[in-house]
Amino acid sequence: MRIHRLFSVNFKENFSQYLKKLRLNHAAELLQTTSQPINLIAESVGYRNQVNFNRQFKQYKQLTPSQYRKKYKVAAAV
Repeated sequence: MRIHRLFSVNFKENFSQYLKKLRLNHAAELLQTTSQPINLIAESVGYRNQVNFNRQFKQYKQLTPSQYRKKYKVAAAV
C-alpha cells in the first residue's frame, strides 16, 4: 500500500489537508499568544504569500487572522 493511502486511511484526510490544518492551528495559537505581526506568523508556519495565508486562514477559521486575534487574544500574564 502506498504511503498516501495509508495516511488517508489512518487520518481520514490526505497529507496536504493534514499539513494545512497543522499550520493554521499553529498560526491561530501564535495569534492568540504573541503580538508578532501577522506576516511573520504566516512565514513562520510555512506560508510565503500572506494573501494566500489570509485566504486559507479565513476559509478554515471563518475569520481573518486579525479578526481572530482580536476575538481570541489571550491577556498577557501579569
